[in-house]
Amino acid sequence: MSRPFLDFYTKLDVIPTHQDISDLQNHFNRRHGLYIQLGVPPLFIRNCSVLEFGPGTGQNAIVTASSGPSEYVLVDGNSKSIETTTETLRPFFDKVPIQIIKDDILTYTSDKKFDLVLCEGLIPVQLDPSGFLKHVASFANKGGVVVITCMDSVSVLSEALRRYLCYYECSPATEVKERIAKLTVFLKPHFEKLPGMSRRHEDWVIDNIIHPWAGSLLSVSEAIQTLAGEFVVLGSNPHFMSDWRWYKNIVGEEVASVSRAENSYWRNLHSFLDFRAVFGERDVEVNKKFFAYADKIYQKIMEQDKQNVLYPMAELAADLTELKALLNEPSSRTSLALEEVIQALTTYQGTWPDFPEFGALWGRGQQYISFMKL
Repeated sequence: MSRPFLDFYTKLDVIPTHQDISDLQNHFNRRHGLYIQLGVPPLFIRNCSVLEFGPGTGQNAIVTASSGPSEYVLVDGNSKSIETTTETLRPFFDKVPIQIIKDDILTYTSDKKFDLVLCEGLIPVQLDPSGFLKHVASFANKGGVVVITCMDSVSVLSEALRRYLCYYECSPATEVKERIAKLTVFLKPHFEKLPGMSRRHEDWVIDNIIHPWAGSLLSVSEAIQTLAGEFVVLGSNPHFMSDWRWYKNIVGEEVASVSRAENSYWRNLHSFLDFRAVFGERDVEVNKKFFAYADKIYQKIMEQDKQNVLYPMAELAADLTELKALLNEPSSRTSLALEEVIQALTTYQGTWPDFPEFGALWGRGQQYISFMKL
């Protein structure tokens, strides 16, 4: 799969990003809350030029268009996405200059630079995430803002474990529609334990279980390193960054420094494992070791899922036991959830238990981060 997302979505003729926006005010509240944490309040968008890559159904674009940009360009290579986004934004055509372009994002070119560049849920699992990010960020004006999403093997560990469970619950060789239906039923108790889930369950299954995730993840640290020197970190969700410098001391090379943002990421990484928990900051090297174990588990699960190279249950149970020990929160709900999976792996007899604890374990799977171009 040379173009993750685009080739997969086109093959299945789907856009698995539909959200429940029946309560439109709640949808606006969620998006505005997100943008505020990213340093992009509605008044910033008003009268500025906006470029969005991969708008999906265009449901999030409703909020952006409502803020009154001077120009709004949306680019997607999926014909179905172009059609759906066009219909979604049609009520704004006489209010905002909107241009919806069908093009492969990586081949899109423009001499114009934009005040705000958006690229959500798209860069991780590309074949070259850093190169993709550089391409997306190249369209930002000086002083402009780029908003992207990141994922790492800690934040998506619960999703990876669900992929592993689903591998045995319904064979990957099963016809796609049947597999989607069966796995949606299997994971329904998990979805019901995730407060605020606005995405359709079957869409989540398509995107997180069926989708082969051909490329590599992109962590916040990797994103920061990719853009270092040309961009500074503006904001994030979750808002894990702290910076106690006095503003009068932020001069010269300090203006472009991203070391504090990256350090904050590493010190808080273990809290990305479970959205219900905020553990205290830890030493960077401790969390890098924690990350290495999570990444080992993630890579082996993906290898089994894509290449049918078995990751023995006993080995996964042993690796999870080590990870749980490195978390060093023995009485937390997170540890109880991991222990439940370990027990299921060591006693598996052809069916999985109900997972009352693990079903409620969801990581901070996708982190938003914004950058300002220097």
